[in-house]
Formats: sequence, structure tokens, C-alpha cells
Amino acid sequence: VQKIPVEIGQKVSKGELLLALDQESEKIALQNAQNSYQLALVEYENTKSKMQKIKAVENVIDKQSYEDMKAKFDAANLNLNKAKINIAYYKNIMTKKELRAPYDAIIANKFIQVGEGVGGVA
Repeated sequence: VQKIPVEIGQKVSKGELLLALDQESEKIALQNAQNSYQLALVEYENTKSKMQKIKAVENVIDKQSYEDMKAKFDAANLNLNKAKINIAYYKNIMTKKELRAPYDAIIANKFIQVGEGVGGVA
């Protein structure tokens, strides 16, 4: 347990954070995914621009050059989508490492302390 931002007797609202597990490795993975997204976005924009230029002269260039550029554009688009999915994946994992109040309540007791480990459900 990394954080317990509530105290006994405190009023909490539905959705308020009650407990957070260590998310350091997920934060690093999320940052990596966000960096990958930025790189993929640059590559996508670059290939999109080139693709638009090639489409303008499609009947002048050879078919192989057009197909090669189309393949690069499609790959850049896939990489961009993959990066978006990775960001969503790590954000989802991070939310699963948080316990939030299911409804408005008052904290009656705390049965775990910061630094303690928790077990999974069998």
C-alpha cells in the first residue's frame, strides 16, 4: 500500500480515493507509451504528408513507389493506433491499483497501513 489519503471519521464522497497501491512501474510504462505515441504521431504525420503529395502525382509515378508509400502510411497508422491502445492499457492498470469509495460514507476504521502488502483474491 503506497497511500491512504483518508482518516477515521472523515467523510468521503462516492469516487474519492481511499487507498492506492504502488504504481511506479506502471507510471514508467505509461510514460514510455506516451513517448511512443508522440514518435508514432510524428511518423504518421510525416507519411501522411508524403502520401498526399504522391496521390497528387499518382498517375505520373510508378505503381511500386505508390504501393511502397501506401504501405509505410498504413504501418504508421497502425503504430499510432497501437500507441493509443498502450496508453489506455496502462491507464486502466493504474486505475485498478486504486480503491475508491463506492458511495458517500464516513471512514469507520482502517485495517491496513501504508507500506503493508495486500494479497489477491483466489
